[in-house]
Amino acid sequence: MEKILKKLAVLIASSTLLFSVSNANAYHHGHSKSHPHICKHKTYHPHHKSYRHHGNRYAPRAGIADFIIKSPGLSALLGALTQADLTNTLSTEGPFTVFAPNDAAFDALTTEQKEALTSNPDLLSSTLKAHVVKGAYTSKDLIEGKTLTTLAGNKISLSDIHIERADIKLRNGILHVIKGVIAP
Repeated sequence: MEKILKKLAVLIASSTLLFSVSNANAYHHGHSKSHPHICKHKTYHPHHKSYRHHGNRYAPRAGIADFIIKSPGLSALLGALTQADLTNTLSTEGPFTVFAPNDAAFDALTTEQKEALTSNPDLLSSTLKAHVVKGAYTSKDLIEGKTLTTLAGNKISLSDIHIERADIKLRNGILHVIKGVIAP
């Protein structure tokens, strides 16, 4: 019985050691075999649908429309884009810079403003186009005082918007989540 217990202890110790070495080797290459969704280089998994791994860098594959569709805090924007039939526009090559109002921004609109947007397709379309700029602009570009012309034709600068989350780099541009709706 004692021999069996010693053999069992040796077997358990060697399998634990083998697992540790294997996992350490995987961690050295950026992944944990016991937790393959964890990458020590970045917070994104290299096989995540929105990102592709290139060494230690991540290249976005998701487009602006894909990001909006998958973001729970942008569901009101998604509904407005769908109603105005502009989702396909944000799926094209671009590049675009999108100032995406979060759900709280749409909730802050008055009842009259919401009704006007939903009942007037031209107003809805121009309001949404007031959130899109041709070209890719980071928050640094805006901080430097740059004024941008939107697809609706109005000019915006950092003083016009309050950015909640900046510089989300996507395949066809950059998205900034903002805390307000920009009027055309």
